[in-house]
Amino acid sequence: EQDVTVVYSTSNGTALSGSDYTGVSSSAIISAGSTSVPVVVTILDNNTIESQESFSLSLGSVTSNLANLVVGTSI
Repeated sequence: EQDVTVVYSTSNGTALSGSDYTGVSSSAIISAGSTSVPVVVTILDNNTIESQESFSLSLGSVTSNLANLVVGTSI
């Protein structure tokens, strides 16, 4: 078993980075034997009454020597 490194970043939808949430762009290491890693995106309280908003969390490059690596999504 080997560690897997995945690059991730947020992007605006109807929610805006800096006013609705804190944008992130980083990488995470999923340790050998694990199947997930937490990614924290801070939601900001801007005291404005708004309808439901959304943003995206995108996975970029994945680094591993594993032959059968599957990248999925979770909410």
